[in-house]
Amino acid sequence: AHGYTYEVSFDAAHLAPAATYIPGVVQTDPLTVRFTLPTMYEAIRCFRALTRVVTSAVENCYG
Repeated sequence: AHGYTYEVSFDAAHLAPAATYIPGVVQTDPLTVRFTLPTMYEAIRCFRALTRVVTSAVENCYG
């Protein structure tokens, strides 16, 4: 598969599942997601969407 692949690791386990609400974003382990898009423009747009989604994610139980 050609394109640009981003792999993003988070510091909290509730963030990776939240990121998978974005089509094409897959969780690869408890803290990490990955996506591949054909152009850098699309990859950057997806990354920006991902950061907005996880920024609003709230833990079910803190601590």
